[in-house]
Amino acid sequence: MKGYLFSQIRAAAKMILLEVNGCDDNTYIEVTMAEAMALDAVVERVNKASTYGCMPTMEIYWPDHEHYKYALESWEYQNEE
Repeated sequence: MKGYLFSQIRAAAKMILLEVNGCDDNTYIEVTMAEAMALDAVVERVNKASTYGCMPTMEIYWPDHEHYKYALESWEYQNEE
């Protein structure tokens, strides 16, 4: 029940997630709006520099992103106690 309640509170708060995607795993962290805005150019540069499948990439998941729900579920799984 605690995990469900926690996820509902987070979803209602419209948190922003940053994904760092490696060759075989992803890491998700919660970022503030200011952090997301500051990281936007860095994310673009990292993704442009990643020229093949195993090079790291990054993605910012705003609440209206088409894959936000998946990112939120992955973040919750990563942060389970």
